[in-house]
Amino acid sequence: MLIILLVLVWSQLTAAVPPPSVVLQPTPPVTLTLRLADGRSEFRPGEIITLELEFASAIPKRFAVDGATYDRSGRLTIDEFTIDRIDDVSDPMLDYFASIGGGPGGGIRGIGALGEKPFTVRLDLNEWFRFDKPGAYTLSVRSRRVTDESATPHSILPTQSNAISFMILPRDTEWEQAELDRARSILAAKSPPRGERPGCRLMRFLGTDAAAVEMVRHYGLDTSGGCDFEYMAGLFGAPNRTAIVRMMEQGLRAPDRPITRGYLRTLATLSVYLRHPEWRPVATRQTKGRLIPGGELSKRSDLIDAAVAVYSDMLAAAMPTKSDRAGAITLAEGLGRPGGLSPATPASPDQLAAVFLDLPAERQATVLGFQWRTIAGPAMIPALRRLVDAPSTNQASVPDLALRRLAQLVPVEARPLILREIQHPRRGATLKTLGSLPGRASGAG
Repeated sequence: MLIILLVLVWSQLTAAVPPPSVVLQPTPPVTLTLRLADGRSEFRPGEIITLELEFASAIPKRFAVDGATYDRSGRLTIDEFTIDRIDDVSDPMLDYFASIGGGPGGGIRGIGALGEKPFTVRLDLNEWFRFDKPGAYTLSVRSRRVTDESATPHSILPTQSNAISFMILPRDTEWEQAELDRARSILAAKSPPRGERPGCRLMRFLGTDAAAVEMVRHYGLDTSGGCDFEYMAGLFGAPNRTAIVRMMEQGLRAPDRPITRGYLRTLATLSVYLRHPEWRPVATRQTKGRLIPGGELSKRSDLIDAAVAVYSDMLAAAMPTKSDRAGAITLAEGLGRPGGLSPATPASPDQLAAVFLDLPAERQATVLGFQWRTIAGPAMIPALRRLVDAPSTNQASVPDLALRRLAQLVPVEARPLILREIQHPRRGATLKTLGSLPGRASGAG
C-alpha cells in the first residue's frame, strides 16, 4: 500500500513539472557558405585551389559585402582561414611581408547588397598557403566582409563559414611538367584562351624548381606589367633561394635581359635573406596566412638599399653589352630617379630619346603619357615624328600621344598633322590631342 502511495505522489510531482523546452538557436542575419569551385575536391601540390565564399541574408538591403579579391600589398586581411593541419602547410609570402613591414595597400573593391540574392566572392587559397604534403585537409573561414548598413556608423559583422574538406594528392612530375608547358604556351600566345588563368600565375603557385627558372627568365620581360608581381611573389616563395639569387645575378649581365627596379629590389632582398637566414620570420600558427606587422628585415632597409647599389654597379658594367631593347627598357626604368639606376648608369633624357624607338609600345605609351616631363626636349623630336606616322598597332594610343607631345615641342609642325587627324581620325585619336591644335600664330615665323 505504501509503495502504491509513493508511486501516485511521484506521478503527481512529475506531471506538475513541464517538459524541457527545445532551445532553438537564432538564425544569423547573414550566412557564409564556403565551397570549392567547380565541385572539385582533389588537387595536386601547386595546383590552384579556387574557393567560393557565398554570403546570403533574408533581410533586404541592410547588409553589404566587400567583394575585393586582391590588395596592392599582395594579401587581403578581411578573411581569416583556419586549417586543421596548419603545421603541414607553408606560407609562400611570409618572407615578403616581413621584409616590407606588412600593412594593407588598398585596391579596387566591388560592393554587393544582400537580400534579393546571394553575393559570391572567388579567391585562390594558394595566396595564403602552399600544400606540399599529401592527405586530407579541413578548412573554414571567418570573414569581415559584411557591413551592417543600418548602424550609424556602419559596423562590421563577422561571419563564420561552414567547414569543407579536400585532398592533396602525391606529387606527380609529369603533371607538373605539363602544367609548366601550359603556362609557357599561355605566355607565348598573343591572345590567351578566354577564361584562361595568366601563365605567370600558374608558374607562381606551381612551386617547382623548373617553374622558378622560368619566372627568373620572364621577370621584367612583361611589357604590360601585369605579371611582374606574380614573378616576384613566386620567387620569394621558391624553395631553392640560393639558386634563385645566382640566376638573377647572372641576369644582370645577360645581353637580352632588361632590368627593372622590381627585379633589382627582389634580388637585393632575397640576397640579404640569404646572408642573414636568422632574420626570416618564424612560421607559426599565428603567422602563416596572416599579414604580419613586420619582421627584422623591414627594420634594416639600409641593407637592402646597399645591396641594390651593389647590383646596380654590376648592371652598369653590363650596360654596354645590352641589346637595344634591353638597354632601352633598363634606361626607362631609371626615369624620375636622380642618377638613374645608379650613379654609373644615368638615365638622361637625351640617352633615353636615342633609344626610345627600341622600347615596347606599352612602355612608350607609359613614358609619353605619365613620364613626359622627365624626357621632354628637342632630342625627342625625331622619335615623335616617326611615331606619329607609325602604322596602327595594338597600342593605338602611341601615335596619338606622340602627336600631342610634338605639338608641345614644335607647334608649327604639328598643326597640319592635327588638322589632318581631325578630318580623318585614326583609331586611338583622342579629343585631348585634337583639341590641342595650335593657333596660326603659334607657327608664324
